[in-house]
Amino acid sequence: MNIGLAIETERVDDIQVLEAEMDKMSIAEMVDENFATHGNWQGINLGRVMTGWLAHVLSEADHRLNHVQN
Repeated sequence: MNIGLAIETERVDDIQVLEAEMDKMSIAEMVDENFATHGNWQGINLGRVMTGWLAHVLSEADHRLNHVQN
C-alpha cells in the first residue's frame, strides 16, 4: 500500500519572524507607555516605528537609516 505524501515548503523571512516575536513581547506597547512622542508626531505610533527599525537592524546587522528610507 503506497500512501502519497505531499510536502509544501514556504519561505519565512527573518523580518516577519522578528516582528512576530516582538509582538509577543509587547515591545511596541511598552515603548508607547514609557516614551512620549513630540507634539507634532503624525502617523504610526513610536512603538511600531521602533520595532520596524529594530527588526531591520537585527536582520541586516546594519544600523544605518539610509537603507530604510523610501
